[in-house]
Amino acid sequence: MAKKETKTTVKKEAVKEVKVVEEVVDDIPKRYYVDFYLKKEPIAKDEKIGTIFYSDTTESLEIEGLVPNYSSDIEQIMLGNIAFMDGVNRIFVSRYEDLKNWTLNLHRVKDLGLPDPNLCMYASEATITNEIE
Repeated sequence: MAKKETKTTVKKEAVKEVKVVEEVVDDIPKRYYVDFYLKKEPIAKDEKIGTIFYSDTTESLEIEGLVPNYSSDIEQIMLGNIAFMDGVNRIFVSRYEDLKNWTLNLHRVKDLGLPDPNLCMYASEATITNEIE
């Protein structure tokens, strides 16, 4: 009596782990505050001369407060486009095409320009807060 040889093959299936990532969408409207400063260091502390903010609800740029001596200079900045260096590339951001991006990148401009060449005005990085109704 002959023995039958049987081959059994075991198939191994690769098991893939699938991670489920839930993205949290923040639907709360925000405000992006930017402070303007007059550079006085190293002699004295830099002086805050104004604050503006971009609102997600109104999609506009608003003035929070300005020092009277520099209010017209800040208002002029609010009407124009900005340009700054990103590595070797010069980046232009239009106030009229992308106002939110303009506000978020305002701090990257080294000198916002004042009529007096001895003075330097700069902007802080935007502070983000939730809109309160």
